[in-house]
Amino acid sequence: MAHALLCCGTSLPPTTKRDGANHWLRSDARKAFLLAYEDFVRDVILPRVDAATPGHAPCGRLVYQTEPTIRVSLPGQARPPGGKARSSSEHFHQNGELSVWVPLTSSMESGAMHSQRELQAVAAADGDCCKRGEGSSSSNGGGSCDCEGEKEADAPQLLPFNLSAGEVAMFWGHRLRYGFVGRNETGHSVVGIDFHVVPWPLYKESRQDGKRSSHSLRLGSYYSVMDSRGAEAAIS
Repeated sequence: MAHALLCCGTSLPPTTKRDGANHWLRSDARKAFLLAYEDFVRDVILPRVDAATPGHAPCGRLVYQTEPTIRVSLPGQARPPGGKARSSSEHFHQNGELSVWVPLTSSMESGAMHSQRELQAVAAADGDCCKRGEGSSSSNGGGSCDCEGEKEADAPQLLPFNLSAGEVAMFWGHRLRYGFVGRNETGHSVVGIDFHVVPWPLYKESRQDGKRSSHSLRLGSYYSVMDSRGAEAAIS
């Protein structure tokens, strides 16, 4: 929570940050939170992703972000939580990865997570480009591309995911930029979690991209494996 508050511009003394982080990492609350998160991934996200992976039969297995990111948007806070909107490709995440936004409170308009709803043709470092197309959806319960060269004025509009608690948005965050934007003018705080998942047949670990990213993008670290029985500590 302290990290989420820092991301939205709240100042905390160094000792408060350190002590808060240490307390959270050792707490029973964190254990209970992660168990509830794993249940959610297994019971809600896995069946939907597994049944909808193009060209592949359901396999009952999914790669997911080991610990979700907690987001807090404070009313009147000018600095967006997590900084400017970006796509996951800008952090060297893999092409088959999906982003999931789960608001734990009502998340509307200026206080909501925003994302692009269509792709912009963007020249990549290797001369390839992102293809235009649709790539996001919201439901109840349910390689790398260098996009830095894209001009903000030409970028597709960022639109809010207007969701209530209990609703979920899942979209292709690898190509679609997303995040909180501007000032939260709703008068209400927004709290939620976001995380990444990769359909098991599409998971491709890249040692090179893992080194370029600020995350340790590998199984057993940033990623874990979930099957219909629960989280797996290792691949058998």
